[in-house]
Amino acid sequence: MYDPLTGALTRIDYDYDGDGRIDVRTFIRQGHPVRLEGDADGDGKVDRWEYYRADGTLDHAGGSTRHDGVEDTWVYRMADETRMDVSTVRDGHVDRREFYRGDEVVRTESDSNGDGLMDHWEEYDGGRLTLVSIDDNQRSGRPTRRLVYEAGGATRMEVDVDGDGRFEPVGPPAGGANAAR
Repeated sequence: MYDPLTGALTRIDYDYDGDGRIDVRTFIRQGHPVRLEGDADGDGKVDRWEYYRADGTLDHAGGSTRHDGVEDTWVYRMADETRMDVSTVRDGHVDRREFYRGDEVVRTESDSNGDGLMDHWEEYDGGRLTLVSIDDNQRSGRPTRRLVYEAGGATRMEVDVDGDGRFEPVGPPAGGANAAR
């Protein structure tokens, strides 16, 4: 499609699977893609979005986990990680973030009460959960308690009593017989 006044290209529609229906629409501004909308499963609803920077390079991609036209997931490629933002209640507000190196999750953060502040964090090493941090009052956006999972199976709880970012162990190590090894 072309702008009738300027003659500039504004949109490219494409039928990838040859079934006579448009599968992908790419919106163009000043010769560069701005946004792409795709219907991968052919149901007539957009389930993939791509957003481009002014220079035409990809900024991030969006998706609809239920393939119903509601964008609820966004993926950003960073230097050495990929970040996936998720709106689990599908209202456009990100309440979960997952960070990956390659195909492996390295950490997550969640906003369990929808106030815009993350209140639950998880860290992984080699696919193994190593740390869970929690904002007990769900109001500060900073962890106040955490569970540390040792490689040998022992678990210990730590708390940040005064909010200074330093965690102190609570009670004897958890984990029963594994903790003594």
